[in-house]
Amino acid sequence: MPFIVDTGAAFTFLSATDAMRYLNVPRAGLDSNNWTDAISVDGMGGKLRGRSTSALYGFRHGDRVVESIPGPMLVGDINSDGLPSLLGWDLLKYFRLDIHGGNQTIVLHRM
Repeated sequence: MPFIVDTGAAFTFLSATDAMRYLNVPRAGLDSNNWTDAISVDGMGGKLRGRSTSALYGFRHGDRVVESIPGPMLVGDINSDGLPSLLGWDLLKYFRLDIHGGNQTIVLHRM
């Protein structure tokens, strides 16, 4: 699943678009009117509602080995449909980031 590395984001965020596309979450499951634990978050895209959960992230190394790392995730409600998913500091703090401008890549190295 693609994420944008966002060094300005405090939290890792999964958009409704990606929750439906990659995790098969039904649209009705992203209706925050039905959530008892919804929180409100301010960001570049404005104010949105989401819910905090834990996730298991898989990072593929150059040798194709996948390392699984547990961490938090904020799942956006249906109003976040169309926004990108973001890797924020709650997960990025465990990595050193190498930015390669020439080929437009960012390599994460586990610390």
